[in-house]
Amino acid sequence: MTFYAIRSSKTLSLFQLESVKIDIPMPKAVLNCTLTATQGKYAFDPVSKLLSWDVGKVDGQKSNPNIRGSVILVILSIRYMFCNL
Repeated sequence: MTFYAIRSSKTLSLFQLESVKIDIPMPKAVLNCTLTATQGKYAFDPVSKLLSWDVGKVDGQKSNPNIRGSVILVILSIRYMFCNL
């Protein structure tokens, strides 16, 4: 599962964004996230399945912040067998 949020340095080179926060609702099958952010901090709530990334200040003169890593999914296949006694 890959998420991209792209900020073009050409269009925002003169601007600074303050207090950037990104909330991503994850599917119910997500058990955990092990990520690395180049800027800011992230938190994953396994109960609400919400990934929150507090990026902070984004400067148009610096490289784009990114977050990447692994997402652990739980896939269940339950089969019921009925027997007539």
